[in-house]
Amino acid sequence: MQPWDVCYTGGMDDRGMLYPEVFPLNVTPGNSLSTALDIGNLQGEFRFTDAVTVTEPIDVFRFTLAGTGNLSIDLTQLSADADLFLVRDFNGDRLVNNNEIIASSVQWGRAAESIRLTNLAPGEYFLLVEQYQGNTTYNLTIRTEITAPAGSSTFNPLFGFGLVDAAAAVGMALGEKIPPLSPVHSGVPNNWGDLNLINVPAVWAKGITGAGVVVAVLDTGVDIGHPDLAPNIWVNGGEIAGNGIDDDGNGFVDDVNGWDFGDRDNTPLPGRENGSSHGTHVAGTIAAVRNGITTDSGGNQFEVQGVAPDVQIMAVRVLGGRFGNTASTLAQGIRYAVDNGANIINLSLGANMNSSVLRSALNYAEEKGVIVVAAAGNEANRGATVPSFPARDAALVDVGIAVGAIDRNANVASFSNPAGVVLGEFPFVVAPGVSVLSTLPNNRYGSFSGTSMATPHVAGVIALMLQANPKLTPRQVEEILMATARPLPLSA
Repeated sequence: MQPWDVCYTGGMDDRGMLYPEVFPLNVTPGNSLSTALDIGNLQGEFRFTDAVTVTEPIDVFRFTLAGTGNLSIDLTQLSADADLFLVRDFNGDRLVNNNEIIASSVQWGRAAESIRLTNLAPGEYFLLVEQYQGNTTYNLTIRTEITAPAGSSTFNPLFGFGLVDAAAAVGMALGEKIPPLSPVHSGVPNNWGDLNLINVPAVWAKGITGAGVVVAVLDTGVDIGHPDLAPNIWVNGGEIAGNGIDDDGNGFVDDVNGWDFGDRDNTPLPGRENGSSHGTHVAGTIAAVRNGITTDSGGNQFEVQGVAPDVQIMAVRVLGGRFGNTASTLAQGIRYAVDNGANIINLSLGANMNSSVLRSALNYAEEKGVIVVAAAGNEANRGATVPSFPARDAALVDVGIAVGAIDRNANVASFSNPAGVVLGEFPFVVAPGVSVLSTLPNNRYGSFSGTSMATPHVAGVIALMLQANPKLTPRQVEEILMATARPLPLSA
């Protein structure tokens, strides 16, 4: 092991100059969280030179952020392959669990590694420099910029910015105030309680229903023939149905209503797996038509209306089938939706997919002006303290909006992953996600619970916003949702 080089803790002297603190020689980093070398309260810049080898493969550092801030880490001058991992020890067991890796950089060979994070929460962090192949020296540089002192943020670790408010959000998009309407009720099973809770009817009264907006539902497939959905299914105008030719040259033959990446064909319908109704349920929350009371295939009456009942739903199956349920398949679905005209991508799915392929696709969507909305996850009862991926990327790489779930009384659902205390302030809102009534395949209706059900409420609200103001960028949409969300508990 090599001795410490120089650690710049970022203090300022009375002349406004950064002054360094030089640590003693022959002090080496530990090889576990328990033995990590404590850098202390890190402000400014820290530099370090050392080596990782086959016999001593891991160097571990511990540091503390005194407030919310931005963090950049660079590992350079490598002669062999080494990787970077940033960790929060959520449960205090001093072991690195998969859901405790906040960020990583795993480039091949001697390529430099880097991590960039914004709005990182105050607290204790661990940095691992890990040998992957061969022996290598390295130069490590960590820079921090504290943007807000600890305790100054109004961001709530349970519900983020609060309950999404359609009337307030659309009003801000228009530059005017839209007052809420009195609650609307119905005498048959319906979803009016959820729509009233987020002030959707007031937006409809302005004639704003999501017309002209395309929402891609990346899920288990959508029953495009359901009576409540068929009028709003996206149609690829560049494709001639059934002629076996890729008329629009997009690489997908006869993709008239979307694409099935699960089975790699042009029928993005629900499969036969358990849970295959999921995508149709999600689509109904976004876009079920306003057709009054309907009767399902069993003779039961319902009144289900989507948040944005005039949007177009692009069906993209990424879950189920022979090739679904992978980060690569999801990334392909995201790129398809972006390239074929989606304005919004609904991701009512999640897993610990901390994938560079998926992250690249999410960044691609953001760069092209497509807004990504992702479910926070349903693991709070099993100890989850932050959103699952890909929703977590709303915090880690500032891509997309994370959505948690509440019940009809505006209480955060017990299963809903929280925004957390370790990722800083990021786009996280909540919406109805308990016993949500929506469409099911084969002209049926039913109630599901989950952050998967909350997410399409937010996607629908964004569709209303984009009809009101089509020029909104993803960042502007995020800022409006955060600014207009109602903190919980709701005031009378």
